[in-house]
Amino acid sequence: MLIEQPLLEHDLQGTAKLRRMIDIPIMLDESIRSIYDVLTAVKFEACDMASVKTMKTRGLLKIKEITKMCQVLGTPCHMGTSWESEVGWAANLHLIAGLSGIKLWDAYSPTEIYWGYNESIATPIRSYLKNGIRMVQVPEGPGLGITINFDILNKYLVSKPLHLKQKD
Repeated sequence: MLIEQPLLEHDLQGTAKLRRMIDIPIMLDESIRSIYDVLTAVKFEACDMASVKTMKTRGLLKIKEITKMCQVLGTPCHMGTSWESEVGWAANLHLIAGLSGIKLWDAYSPTEIYWGYNESIATPIRSYLKNGIRMVQVPEGPGLGITINFDILNKYLVSKPLHLKQKD
């Protein structure tokens, strides 16, 4: 379907050269962290698609900005995951559903991949097969549509949360 980040993240000239030599679309991942990165990659003609991830781009708002820039430039976006818990993945799914510029995304649950079914810190987000295609449903309900399992969460806390007293 495509080749993801075939060369080092800063080698846009080499990636552009490779792109001209092959008929397989190239998606840049590690190379895309900001609007500037997208503009540079498109200027070099180094990609057919840009991949955004919450941890790499520093937040959901940045993903929205990058996705909008990609739309203006005519470059589709992919959204992937980077070790988010169910809380992060639920936020990602809501963002994916709300941004028309994201054309491809990872369709697996952190519960299934990282934590195991018995160690979910929130309502598990499970994937399923439909006509041979892996699907994930955006959680519904208040907030992100998930419920935190505080027993499991507390089991993995490195330190206790800091509770600040309010001033009178």
